[in-house]
Amino acid sequence: MHDQAPITDRQRVAETFWDRWALAGNEGVPRTPEGDLDVRAAAEAGERDARRVLPFLHPDAVVLELGCGVGRLLRPVAGHVAEAIGVDVSTVMIEEAEQFLADSPNVRLIKGDGATLEGVESESVDLVFSLLALIHVDKRSAFRYLREIRRVLKPGGRALLQFQNLLAQRGFELFQETVETDFPFEFYTPEELRFLVRGAGLEVQVEHQNGEFLEVVALRGRPDGWLREWRQGFKVDEVRRTGLFAEGGDLDRDGKLEFSIVNSTEQWRTAELNASLHRRQGGRLHMCHFVDGVLFGAPKGASKVSVQFSGGSLKLAADGKLVSFAPRRAEPMPPTGRLELHVAVIPSGLRWNEETARLFPSCAMAWTLPAGS
Repeated sequence: MHDQAPITDRQRVAETFWDRWALAGNEGVPRTPEGDLDVRAAAEAGERDARRVLPFLHPDAVVLELGCGVGRLLRPVAGHVAEAIGVDVSTVMIEEAEQFLADSPNVRLIKGDGATLEGVESESVDLVFSLLALIHVDKRSAFRYLREIRRVLKPGGRALLQFQNLLAQRGFELFQETVETDFPFEFYTPEELRFLVRGAGLEVQVEHQNGEFLEVVALRGRPDGWLREWRQGFKVDEVRRTGLFAEGGDLDRDGKLEFSIVNSTEQWRTAELNASLHRRQGGRLHMCHFVDGVLFGAPKGASKVSVQFSGGSLKLAADGKLVSFAPRRAEPMPPTGRLELHVAVIPSGLRWNEETARLFPSCAMAWTLPAGS
């Protein structure tokens, strides 16, 4: 049933607060010295932060951002989906978003009421995402939002949501500051958040505790069925290794891994790609190099993926295009130990670990490299 509860005084206060926040040029709304929206700064921040959302997108998707602000994230996200919907309680931010997103014809903006997704059809959205927004919503309204998210998601649709973690050191520090300042922050324990998400009719598929935040991927459906369907639709094939990755040696050599990913379903499948080089010392793995990226698998299609180690850096490419985010290397670099190459093709939201490898054996590869001559 569509949430038709009346707007509360707390929701009206929230609208006024975030209008003032936007005009003051605070975090998330960069402004020029003249007081105008700093379009360049907003665009750069959006491109950087959108990396967290990209693994959940595909070209046919309808996505909704709750707390879209001036549209920093919506602009880069819109380039990867069929339709992007932005909802925000602030009239000021919605008006500025209309200008900032004028060149994105597939974006629709909705001035929200602070607790519902009025204006969005039921079962019409593939992904809802909300970063640094629900942390500022009072708990009652946040629960109403969770119920609304469940309403608008298609069966099998997901939500990427972020909350403040009361049990984290930084979270508790912010809680104590909030007691003194009355800044609009809300705090949760992991158990409480899981209870509320499930109470709204969603299932927690993935949960991460990152410093001060609790981040969850919530699913409208059964997590085991969703994962089983995803796993059955993807297959890794035609694996070929050359150079360091086949003949062995050390990090002064180049190497290349190539393979195909086949999507046998009628739907788009988006995957996270992870590649890492490790040294094994005394039975333990020590990371040397790591890179991750995103693959958009077309229906009934195949993609050629390559992992290349060259010039002391790992790179990922799909169908000839670089898809990797900023590669990382260990500092200091582990000096000794047999090298191992690990590669995984996994659903968005999951992290590469032993449990992931067990769930997706056909999409997780690992080799101990020869020591070389």
